[in-house]
Parts: sequence; structure tokens; C-alpha cells
Amino acid sequence: MKNKVIIVFASIFVLNFISSCCPNEETIEITYSDIDSKLFTEVNSNFVDIEQNTTVEKLDFLMGLYLEEDQKRIASNFKELQNLSFQKSYAISCPGNSYIYLESINDIKIKQIDANGNKVDVTLNFKAKNFNNEFVDIKNYLSTVENEQTDLFFYLRDEKNIENDVNFEIEISFTSNKVLNHKTDKILFN
Repeated sequence: MKNKVIIVFASIFVLNFISSCCPNEETIEITYSDIDSKLFTEVNSNFVDIEQNTTVEKLDFLMGLYLEEDQKRIASNFKELQNLSFQKSYAISCPGNSYIYLESINDIKIKQIDANGNKVDVTLNFKAKNFNNEFVDIKNYLSTVENEQTDLFFYLRDEKNIENDVNFEIEISFTSNKVLNHKTDKILFN
């Protein structure tokens, strides 16, 4: 009889343990809702934030773009049974949530806006670094980027046609035909 009681309690414990190894797995849809930017200059091989009204060298300029996501939970795989007075325990490795990106970046355009409000496309003046740490044009870079990439960094590599007192306007188009725009703070170049 004593063995049967131990087997019953051990069975309950094992069932509870198995059912509570991983937290709930969710399926989440992701779309992009906004762009933010941060401007940097290279100083002694380090990138530092550009402070307002500070002049920077053109070829030391780096623009960081950050895509803000909207997440919508569309499904949940709830794996919990009654607790039966046992504490939950978690496995060392769980599969985690599934993410579905409903759109990916189709194209990025960078335009400079001079002091008179004139806009000029300067996308070709900027480069990104690929996985081999080599500078590549933005179009080539986008063909290698995963959907999960929400931080993008573009280096000014050609100073031709870049004014000394500018703002940049970034236009990102997505495969869903959505277009997001962002205007940077004013930049003063030497």
C-alpha cells in the first residue's frame, strides 16, 4: 500500500513537471510602425553621439536608424495543468515564441534637405557594412538583411553633393506598400 501511494504521488509530480517545463508559446505578428534615428561621429575609432550645434567631418558621419515594431499576439499554446500544490519548474531550453513578420524592407532612400528646403537624393553617398565588415551599397545590404533586423547603420562614404548645413529625410518602403518617413536633426559638417 505504501508503494502505491508513493507511485501515485510520484506520477502526479512527474505529470505536473512535464506540463510546466516551458512557459506558454505564443505566435506574434510583427509590423513596423515608426522610424527613429541617432546620429554619430567617429572619434578615435569609436562612435559618439553628435551633440546639437557641433560640427563633424563628413566622412566620420554615421546614421543609425531604428525601426519600431507593433506586435500582435495571434495565438497561444497554453501548456498548464492544475498546479496540484507543486511549484512550477522550467526547462533549461524551451522553443520560445514564434514571430511572423508581415512585411520586410523593400527600399530605403536618403535625401538631404539643405538650408533652403531643397531635397536631393543622396542614397548612393551612404554605405552599410556587410557581415564581412565591408562597405556595400544600401540596396545590396538590404538583400542580405533578415526581417528581424530593426537597427540599421549607414555610413557617409562619399561627400560629393553633401551640403555643410543639412537635415536628412529617410524614406523606408516595405513589401506591404507601406512607407515610413523620418527627418533627422540638423547636422553641421566641416
